[in-house]
Amino acid sequence: MLSPENIKKAREIIAAITHGPWRFSANEHGNFVSGPAGGIIADLTNVDYADNISIIHGKFIAAARTGWPEALDEIQRLQEKLKALDEKCS
Repeated sequence: MLSPENIKKAREIIAAITHGPWRFSANEHGNFVSGPAGGIIADLTNVDYADNISIIHGKFIAAARTGWPEALDEIQRLQEKLKALDEKCS
């Protein structure tokens, strides 16, 4: 189970980073993750991986900006539901 302390730490990290959504782009200039204002979040152009791996990593990084908060919300929702069921059954 993801503890409330770990959820709080994750939310603090998320609150401190550039707002999303982030997007990944690969073009003749390189492979980049950028924020909503176009600023570069991550430059994966010179990563020591095959190009397709840096593309996969870039897509993951971009998706994590909105996906991780959504996952935390769902974890908390399900934990609250489980707690309510446990209390009801006790």
